[in-house]
Amino acid sequence: MLASADLSLERDSKALSAGEMTAPDGLSVILCCHNSASRLPATLGHLTGQRSGGRFPWEVILVDNASSDATGRLAQELWPQDAPAPLRVVHEARLGLAYARRLAWRRSYSTKICIIGTGEKWIPYLACRQAGHDAHRRTGH
Repeated sequence: MLASADLSLERDSKALSAGEMTAPDGLSVILCCHNSASRLPATLGHLTGQRSGGRFPWEVILVDNASSDATGRLAQELWPQDAPAPLRVVHEARLGLAYARRLAWRRSYSTKICIIGTGEKWIPYLACRQAGHDAHRRTGH
């Protein structure tokens, strides 16, 4: 008998770890990665260049989607201690963008999310604009 996958969009009930964002009105930038180690330095470099001007809290959630190239470990090594936002690396063993996005959604604590790809280049303050104007509020549907 095959086990059924949990495909719900219910939030995880686990407690927050130290340093994790707790403000629901912030922004979660979601980066889903499968064997993306070669593209991470540039992408994470663009993200660490973001500034919110202190107007709202934001975080980066990197989903290591069944990678075999140490994507998650490399992301943690590359993310500077003085970055403008915390980085959380979560691991999804099931390969597939839908699984990765679902896990990121469940691990996010903000009301706004922004999903980006590893090839995207952000200019400074774009995250701020995203949170203020372009992000979609969660509806739970």
